[in-house]
Amino acid sequence: MPAGFEVFDQFGNKKIDGTDRIPRFLGIFFFPAGAAGTITIDGLLTGAPFFSATPHGSALGFGANNETVPSIIFDGNLMHFSSFLCDQRIIVWVY
Repeated sequence: MPAGFEVFDQFGNKKIDGTDRIPRFLGIFFFPAGAAGTITIDGLLTGAPFFSATPHGSALGFGANNETVPSIIFDGNLMHFSSFLCDQRIIVWVY
């Protein structure tokens, strides 16, 4: 068996190994409607960043009441954000 990282379930099935990409959570950020700016997140430098966005306080989600996905751009250790039409919850990860 080659050396490396492997995780098995209780039945002996391999679930994760060294070839899998496992995301690392960097944080949850809350922004009010109309917010725009830049946040420094040093963890962004440790992998390929991605995010999810949820209209905060809106049970209907995107598409309801003309809600749109906010503009998020990652540049080095910076997260630039804008175009929030409503309060937003942004979750950031890297893999």
